[in-house]
Amino acid sequence: MNEKSVNDVVLTSREQDVYDLLIKGSNAREIANNLNISYNTVLAHQKSLYRKLGVRSINELFARGISEQPVIVKSKTKLLSPKILLPVGFVAAALLVILLVFVFLPGNKGTPAVFARWRVAGDPFGSYLNVTENTEFIQGQYTTVNNISGWLSSHVHGYIIAVADPDPSTHEVMKKMSSFSFNVLGDGNTYEIMIQTTDSIAADENHFRKILTFNTGEITRVTIKVNELAQSPYFGRQVPLNIENIVGFLFAAYTPGDFNLKIWDVRIH
Repeated sequence: MNEKSVNDVVLTSREQDVYDLLIKGSNAREIANNLNISYNTVLAHQKSLYRKLGVRSINELFARGISEQPVIVKSKTKLLSPKILLPVGFVAAALLVILLVFVFLPGNKGTPAVFARWRVAGDPFGSYLNVTENTEFIQGQYTTVNNISGWLSSHVHGYIIAVADPDPSTHEVMKKMSSFSFNVLGDGNTYEIMIQTTDSIAADENHFRKILTFNTGEITRVTIKVNELAQSPYFGRQVPLNIENIVGFLFAAYTPGDFNLKIWDVRIH
C-alpha cells in the first residue's frame, strides 16, 4: 500500500471537517448530526479520505498521524466573461430542474421513520430470523439498510416476525399517517407488511396487513395506504383500525424456506 502523509494530500473543507471529527473519535452518525449533513454523505467523505490518505480503516487513519494538518482547498472568486455567462445560465437552470425533480420524487416525500429498535418473534418449529443494519452500495450510493433474513418452517406461515419499534418522534407522526412507504430489494419471497395497535394487540395479538411478493434482485418503492390494510384472518376477534393507537410496523416472512429481504428509507405520509 502506498502510504501518504496527511500533509501530502489536498482535502476539501468538508473533508477536513469530517477528518477532524473522526480523529476526535466521533462515529459517522455523530458527525452527520454535528455537521447537519446526511449519514450517507459522511460515509462518502470518509471513503474519499481513505482513498486520498491511502488507508483502509479508521485505525490506519489514526496511525497516519493525528497531529498533521491536511491542506484545505481555498475557493477563489473569479469574474465570468460575458461569453460564458449564457451557458452557465443554462447549466444553472438545468441543475435547478434536477433539484426540483429530486425533491418531488415519491421516495423523498414524507417524514423519515426512525426506529428505536428492531425485535424478532419466532415459532416452535425451528424457524429463525435476524435483523441487522448494514451500510451497502445501492443505486450508486452508500445506503443504510435493514436486512431481514432467516428461515421459515413449512409448518407455519407468517409467524416469523420482525418488529420495528418507532422512536417517540416517529411514533407521534405515525398516529396521523394515511400511508407509509419504503424501498425494498426483493428475494422472490412473499411477506406480510403489517401494523399493530393497542386495540388489535388486545384482540388476540391481531394485526392489520397487506401481503406482497418481491421479485428477486428487484428494487421497488412500496407505498401502502392505511385504508388498504386488512385484518388477519387467523384470529377471531376483529377490531376497527384506530391509527392513533398504533404501536409499530411488522414484517413477517410468509414463504417457507430461506428469506433475505433488504428494506430502507421508510417514510411516513
